[in-house]
Amino acid sequence: MNKNRTNKVRILIAVFAVALLAMLVVPSSYAYFTARDTAKTEYTFANIDTEIEEPQPELQPTYIIKRPSIRNNGDTGCMVRVRLNASPERLFKQGALELDVNTGEWAKRDDYYYYNKVLEPGETTSSVINGIFIKDKNQLTEDFDVSITQESIQYKISNNEEYLDAKNADGTINMDTASRIWEIYENQR
Repeated sequence: MNKNRTNKVRILIAVFAVALLAMLVVPSSYAYFTARDTAKTEYTFANIDTEIEEPQPELQPTYIIKRPSIRNNGDTGCMVRVRLNASPERLFKQGALELDVNTGEWAKRDDYYYYNKVLEPGETTSSVINGIFIKDKNQLTEDFDVSITQESIQYKISNNEEYLDAKNADGTINMDTASRIWEIYENQR
C-alpha cells in the first residue's frame, strides 16, 4: 500500500506542477493577444460661464447694425467660438444679404468663428459681426434671421501627459494648440 500511496503523491505533485505551469503561461499568453490603453484628459475645476450679449439691432436703409459679443461671467479665462446661422440660407447665398463679420479679432475655421484672445473673467469679446448688409431688397420677400451659438472651454489642459496651453504671452491664442484642445473637447462629447 505504501507503493500505491507513493504513486498518488507523485500524481498529485505532477498535477500541481502542471497547474502551476498553466498559471504562469496562460496570463502571459493572454497578455500577448490583448492590449489595453487608457486615455485621460485632466481639466482643472473652474467655473466657465459665458453668455451672449446683444444690444437691440438697428435697422438702416441698407444695413442692419447687429453687434453680438460674448461675456465671461466665470472665474477663469477661456477660449470662445461661435457659429452663425443664417436663415433662410438662400438669401445669403443669392447675395441679397451679407454678414459684416469682424475679421480683426475673429478667425473663421470650418463652421465656426474663433476669438483670437483668451477671454478673461469679467471681459467681453469684440462683436462677432458688425451687422448685415442689405444688398438686394427686391429678393427680401420673407423674414430672415441670424442666430448665434457660442461655446467656451478652458485654454489649458493636460492630456495623456501632454500639457497644452493655448495662451501666448501677449494674451492671444496659439491657434494650433487651440485647435488641438477643441479637437479633444469634440472627441469627448
